[in-house]
Amino acid sequence: MTNTDLAVEPTPEAPQRNLKLWITTGLAAVAFIALALVFNSRFGVDPRVVESPLIGQPAPNLELEVLEQDAISGPMAMSEFRGSVVVVNFFASWCIPSCRDEHPHLTAAAADYADRGVRFVGIATSDTPEDTRGFLDALGWGTNYTYLNDPDARAGVEFGTFGVPETFVIDREGLVTHKFTGPVTYDELVVELEKALTETGS
Repeated sequence: MTNTDLAVEPTPEAPQRNLKLWITTGLAAVAFIALALVFNSRFGVDPRVVESPLIGQPAPNLELEVLEQDAISGPMAMSEFRGSVVVVNFFASWCIPSCRDEHPHLTAAAADYADRGVRFVGIATSDTPEDTRGFLDALGWGTNYTYLNDPDARAGVEFGTFGVPETFVIDREGLVTHKFTGPVTYDELVVELEKALTETGS
């Protein structure tokens, strides 16, 4: 018997294995390219600036109770702020540390823009009035600031929030112009407020 007689013929499975290997490699390459394109498109973009379907749309006309230092009064509708640029901030006493970190930035901007037709609204989400008051007593009740009570997070659902803190800027016509996800800073607020004021002629 010769070596030729002992030669093993290629099995029909070999081409199939090669084809599967090429397909798997090709799919992996396509997935890598897609991820690279997504990453490249987001490179340099602040991940806290999140697209919202509300941008350019009327803000929800909610009606919530006003939270004061010693009482709950109201209700107050968002439409009552029409004609002013409005900053709507969703926060909670249990939101640590993000809501605490951004609070002085919000109250400083509220005070600085009080004479320019900008109103600030804080919506206490999924919180009790007692806990919200404790939060504000400790960190300061803002001037030019209205605090609204939203224990069932109804307003958050209407605005399409994913959590707290989140902040929306609304122009004089009642249209949402910007959304921040996560703690916002004074400088970031100033940029968007100046845009909103300029576009509405102030």
